[in-house]
Formats: sequence, structure tokens, C-alpha cells
Amino acid sequence: MEHSEYELDLVTPEQVQVAVDAAIQEVKLALERVPNDQLIQVRPSKSGLDPATTAIIVAFSPLAAKIARDIWDNLILPRIRRDNGQNSIRPVPDKPQ
Repeated sequence: MEHSEYELDLVTPEQVQVAVDAAIQEVKLALERVPNDQLIQVRPSKSGLDPATTAIIVAFSPLAAKIARDIWDNLILPRIRRDNGQNSIRPVPDKPQ
């Protein structure tokens, strides 16, 4: 699965999952035959920028990556930020190689 990593501040992984579930329900008619966990999965990350930081990994299945990415970017993220503040969830910068 393609994935992106985000740092959380003022929002929990569970709240993110609730937002994901709510958004998917809104577009469910178009995606009736695809289970939610095959579109977007939210799980804790083993690394944050520091020990006090919570991080999550949001994974998108290859089959639904484009649809799921659009739902995440255009529906779920804006709602989380609207409800919890613009800095409540931020992309983790790419690590230098």
C-alpha cells in the first residue's frame, strides 16, 4: 500500500479513524464493493520527531489509491483541521537518505 506519515497534535489516531470512517460513508455509494480497510488504514507509527510526538501512518491500497488519496486530501484532512485546528495533523518531512 502507498502510505503517508503525519504527526498529530490535538487529535488522536482514533479521532482520525472516525473522520476516515465518516468520509468513506459519504462516498460509499460509489465504492459499495470495496471494504473501508482496503481503501485507507490508519495505524500508529513507531517513530515521531521526539518521544512526546505521536505519529500515524495512513496507508492507501493500490487498487483505490487515487480515489482514497483524493478522499484523504480533499475531504478528511480538511475536516480534521477544521474541527481540531490547522496544525492538528501535519505531514512528517521526508527523511534524508
